Order: sequence, then structure tokens, then C-alpha cells
Amino acid sequence: MKKFLISLFTIISLAFPASAQTDSLDLKSIEFYPLNYTNPKKYTLAGIKISGVKFLDTKILTLLTGLYEGQRISLPGDEISKAIENLWKQKFFTDIKVIVEKIEGEEVYLIFHLEERPRLANIAIRGLSKKQSKKLREEISAQTNQIVNENMIKKTENEVLKYYNEKGFLNTKVEVIYEMLNNGKNQARLIVEVERGPRVKINDINFVGNQSFSDAKLRRLFKENRRKNIFRFWKKSKFNEEDYKDELLQVLNFYNSQGFRDAVIIKDTLYRFDDNSINIDITISEGKKYYFRNIAWIGNNKYSVDTLRKILNIQKGDIYDYSTLERNLRAHPAGIDISTLYMDQGHLFFNADPVEVLVDGDSIDLEIRINEGPQATVNKVTITGNTKTSDYVIMREIRTKPGDKFSKTDIQRSIRELAALGYFDPEKLNVVPTPNPYTGTVDIEYQVEEKSSDQIELSGGFGQGFVVGTLGLNLTNFSTRKLMNRREWNPIPSGDGQRIS
Repeated sequence: MKKFLISLFTIISLAFPASAQTDSLDLKSIEFYPLNYTNPKKYTLAGIKISGVKFLDTKILTLLTGLYEGQRISLPGDEISKAIENLWKQKFFTDIKVIVEKIEGEEVYLIFHLEERPRLANIAIRGLSKKQSKKLREEISAQTNQIVNENMIKKTENEVLKYYNEKGFLNTKVEVIYEMLNNGKNQARLIVEVERGPRVKINDINFVGNQSFSDAKLRRLFKENRRKNIFRFWKKSKFNEEDYKDELLQVLNFYNSQGFRDAVIIKDTLYRFDDNSINIDITISEGKKYYFRNIAWIGNNKYSVDTLRKILNIQKGDIYDYSTLERNLRAHPAGIDISTLYMDQGHLFFNADPVEVLVDGDSIDLEIRINEGPQATVNKVTITGNTKTSDYVIMREIRTKPGDKFSKTDIQRSIRELAALGYFDPEKLNVVPTPNPYTGTVDIEYQVEEKSSDQIELSGGFGQGFVVGTLGLNLTNFSTRKLMNRREWNPIPSGDGQRIS
């Protein structure tokens, strides 16, 4: 940054050849003189020009300077320094010079001569095989014609390191540089030098402080980061930092599910065993093992305590597992939970809040505070994202109808039946309920994304002087209604859920 501020007041010209053009300024043809720093003068800025750029918009660059015609500035002064700083912050340039084109009385005309950073022409990867280079290039986000700067170089280096670290090559060394191309287009090649090194394996995973569970049982929670085993051929030992963080959480979740709600990992240490492998030491504080004792219910009017206890399915003396409590309250995969019980009867605004009211030794008493809320009625049902399939084809599979009581089970069944049609991407199916507490209603939006489900098969064979060909056509979402309307073909008439084979 300093070199640009210094060059500001040493490259100022009063003499300009008549033939000089600001878009291709030849600095050698200009006479420069130093300004008097002890006696700055005030001028009115009468004109601003941008020189030297090929790819950037000069009008936008003029705005970025923060200067404007008619502004009173000092030469030398803080206004020009600030303008250079504003341009420099954009990280588009390797050099910035400010030139006085002319001075007429108290009016000054300035030129900002900018040298753009090079643009990326291509990427060269060295130190890897052709196949490895091709795979690595897919992980690098830098694209042709992007500006080559320090951020690009650092980001590319991090992407390469991350790619190989995830594969267990923790000793990978990467150097990213760029070289200018001599093609007159201000382009550069990014050179990625990779020294991959051997894959780092896990020699051993050791646990300290685990009294209730063996090392072997806890190691089985590490599905990705496994220690070396000469008898295991189907999964190589390697270390992956992201997976390792998730697996540490799995250890804590396992302890919590076994009643150790206060379990914590005090520290974990990774250290080298040899050049190609590491050891991992994990220190655990298990804490006390807890059990459910008394569970009280508050706020339930619609269902009796016996009914709710049966669905919650937690008995006095059971191991304290908060995940089981949450699952049976509101997220059972089979829908056998208290939240679904209420929501199937329209209680969309239902809420159950489990509160620990007493911890006595190894026993915990709970209060489950229920807010049943009013019953909600379905107001509007809408569908979005269906670019091909007709609304009525989707609506006949949807179980939630305007005027019905809200039902969580009906929504889940509707989603399953929409997925079974085969017209939509099951992973993109979504439901967005929009409740209105003031009117006691809810609007339901089903979001879908079309996928191709039609099949065309062509096969042929040759024998005994004959060529035999077969053509198979299976259209699963055809529309005879649109057959005579050519504008509805996309590329064939479809959307009414009719099947033609």
C-alpha cells in the first residue's frame, strides 16, 4: 500500500502531448514534476479520466474514487490519498498512479492510470499423474478470466489441502504461484505444485476415564476414522478431521443415551506415532448415570394422563435418555408420539415442554408442560413447482382438503403418495404450513420438483440375413387432452398422469 501512496505525488504532469490518449496512456511521453508538500494549493476538480483498464467499467471506477467534478480538493491533499485507497481496496490493480492532465487557473483535470491485475488463462497442476490432476482440478473453484490475486492463490491452496486431508494425506505440501503469459492479453497461468506424500493412517485410538464402556465399544462409534487392522480389507484406515469432529459428538450422544447426561470430553490429543500414522488419545469424564423417576403432566385437557403416559412409554427407573423423551414427545419415525396425537386432531399450535424439576441423587423428576392450543382448520391448499404435471393430478393424491381439521398424519401420507407417483424428486418434496392464529386456520403449500419418468428403449440384432429392431416406449405422465394443442407439447403432451406403453 505504501508504494502506491508514495507514487501519488511523484507522478504528476503538467505537459501532455496532444496525441496522447487516456485509454492507452504512454507514461514515457509525459513530463513529471514533484509537488510542493509545504505549500498545498486548492483547486476545483474539473475533470476525471480513467486510463489503462481493459475489462472494468471506467464510469464505475470513477464513482469508486469518491471524487466528483466541481469538488474542491488540495494538491497534494487527503482527497487524492483517499481516492487511491478506495480503488486499492477493490483488489483489482497492481499499480495506481494519479496524473495532472492540465491546470487552468483554479481548475484541475486528473487522470487515474491503473494497471489491472492479470486474468486467469489456465491452471497447470504439477507433481501428480494425469488422472490425479483431473480429479483435483474439479475441486479447484478458480475459473478462466477471474482476477488473479492473493485471495485466489490462498483459496486454491486451501482447496487442495482440504481435498487431500479428507483423503487422509495429512502431509501434503502445496505451493501455488502464477506466471504471466507473453500474449499481450494481461493473462496469467496458475501453477499448483503438489507433493502429496503418503496417506496418514490411525495407529491407535485410546480412551482415558471410560469406566462404564470398553475402549473397543467406543472405537466402534468411529465409522470413518478407524485404526489400522491388517485383517480389514474393505475400508482403509485414514484420518479425516471433519468426520473426526462428528464422531466425537457420536461418543457424547452415546453416553447421553445411556443415562450419562453430564458426560464431557475433557480433551483429545492427536500425535505422531511414526511418519505415516498417528495416535489419538481421548479423555472422558463420564459423570453420574441418571434414571427417570416421576413424570407429571400439566395443561392436558383433551387426553388423560394414562393415555399420554402410554404413548410416552417411559417408566419409572428407565435410563435417563433425553433423545428417547424427545422422540416420543414429538418426532417418532412411525408417528407414535404425543405431538402427532394432538396435531392429527387439528391442534397445530400444540407444544410440550419437558422441564427437570428435581434431581435427587441419580434420579430426575420431570414436568411435561402442555399447551394444547386451539384446533386449526385447513384454509387453502396450493401447489408450487409443477411445471409439467397438472394441479388436479397432484390434488387427487393430497389428503388435506380445505375445511378439514389440520392433520400431521394426512400431510405425511400425502407426501408419500406424491413420491409414489414417480413424477417428482422425492428429496425435493416439501410442505410449508402457514398458520394464522387469529383466524384458527392454516394454509398448506406443497412444493414439488419435476423429474423425468418416461423411458425409451431401442435395441437391434442381426441374424440369418435379417436385421431385427425393437422400440420400447413407456410414457408415465402423458396427456391425451393436450394432444391436439401443439403449444402444450414439451416435448410431448404430458401432465395428466396417463400411461402409454
